[in-house]
Amino acid sequence: MSSSDHTPLTLTEIIAGGWRQKWFAIPLFLVLAVACIAVLWLMPNRYTSEAQLLVRLGPNAVSMDPTTELSRTVSLQESRLHQVNSVMELINSREMIQRVAKRIGTDRILQPIGFLEKTQHWLTNLAPNRSIQAEGGYSAAEVAELIELGKACKKLERDLVADVGKKAYTIDVRYVSNSPYLAHDIVEAMLEEYPRYHANAHGSTGSLDFFKQELKSTLDSATDAQGELRDLKLKMGIVDLDSEKLALQEKLSQLERATNDTDSKLAEVDAEMSSLKTEIASLPERIVAEETTGIFKRSGDLVRQGLYELELKEKELSTNFNPDHPKMLSIREQLQQARLIANSEIGQSPQVRNVANPLRQQLDLLHRQAIAKRAGLQAKQKQLALQLASARAELVDLNVLGADLTRLNWDAEVAENTYLDTAKRLANARQIADLESFELSDVTIAQPATLQLTKTGPLRFYIGLVGFCIVGCLTFFAAALRDKNLVSSPTPIKKRRPIEVWTGPAPTAQTDHASIASAGRQIADQTSLHPELAKPSS
Repeated sequence: MSSSDHTPLTLTEIIAGGWRQKWFAIPLFLVLAVACIAVLWLMPNRYTSEAQLLVRLGPNAVSMDPTTELSRTVSLQESRLHQVNSVMELINSREMIQRVAKRIGTDRILQPIGFLEKTQHWLTNLAPNRSIQAEGGYSAAEVAELIELGKACKKLERDLVADVGKKAYTIDVRYVSNSPYLAHDIVEAMLEEYPRYHANAHGSTGSLDFFKQELKSTLDSATDAQGELRDLKLKMGIVDLDSEKLALQEKLSQLERATNDTDSKLAEVDAEMSSLKTEIASLPERIVAEETTGIFKRSGDLVRQGLYELELKEKELSTNFNPDHPKMLSIREQLQQARLIANSEIGQSPQVRNVANPLRQQLDLLHRQAIAKRAGLQAKQKQLALQLASARAELVDLNVLGADLTRLNWDAEVAENTYLDTAKRLANARQIADLESFELSDVTIAQPATLQLTKTGPLRFYIGLVGFCIVGCLTFFAAALRDKNLVSSPTPIKKRRPIEVWTGPAPTAQTDHASIASAGRQIADQTSLHPELAKPSS
């Protein structure tokens, strides 16, 4: 028959079963209560020592190792949050725990305090322990010491608490122990050991020796670069490259100006020669040098004599002929022409002496001078071209030399800057080493370790109250489970059990009345436990 075919136990039935076993439950409860009280009495007192550290904005938060050169910009907010978390991790680190354990001593940390710890220690010592042997390069004594150190560190890690204050740059350190003096000494040892551990963690080991060697190397490099630059300048005869370039540029400017001036003068001479040629061609080769006046023309006298004769003849014909007569017309025409010729021949007849044109001769002389000047300018132009080409070639050589000098000068400057930077880093490394020797850190003690002689635990009242409740519940359920009526087979739900009646022989005087009463009580008990049995069946 499955469990679903049985009626589940109700709380009333469980309480009734426990109550029926009350004489078993009361002694059991008293025994367990006495045991609980004994455990509470034997529990050791717990004492707490507290301290507080303040993480300041110090050199460890924003400084870098002298061998690094990343950035001059530091996020202070992120740096401080990371710094606080780093300090807390360092406090909880195994190395820090080991330092405190070695300072306090493993014997004192592992020393049992109170009856329970002493009993546990005594029982542990009773168990057989295997002999400690040398292994891993350690002697047996060193292995035993490491085992004890591990136990002490495990106990310290269990009881030591370090946490960061809310929205603060402080770290609270607490240690709980059975001895107030041990708790105080452990927290105080933590505060004394942490500055040295913090300084060692942020130290730059080997930086000082490295920069000493690097300084000598960079000094040799800078000296060699300066010597090579000096030798090249002495070889080329250059004192200052910039002044040499400036002088050469000035020379090139003068040559270019002279070349331009020569070209301009040559063009001017060519224009002058062309103009002179044109003027010479326009002038006559000879001109009148001397003219004598006051001498009248002889031909005019002869013309006038013939004019007189024509006038006389015209008067003579006018007396004999009419004005329109052909002879009259002919003589008048001759007379008019004679008068014109006579008028033109009236005046003086000067005497002229022709000579070579002096202006043309002067222009020809200027033309010849211009030719000579042109030849001189052409020669000067060629010389200037040669000098300009030489100066430009010299400028090219100077530029090549300047590139070499620039490279050597750059190497010298880089070597010098490297030397100066290395010297600066060496000074920084020395300063850091000096600070490390004083074990300075950016973590200060805001609150020293407290010595609290007032216990902070255990809370015996609340623990006892909970213990009594648990003991009562366990006792009650143990009594209920002990009751035979609850642990017997439960009645099925679907099939009702018939009421048991007496089926024996009819009672007689000889019947045992005690047996009949016992059977009646059993039937009554079953009826009270299963009320459905009292109902008549259909």
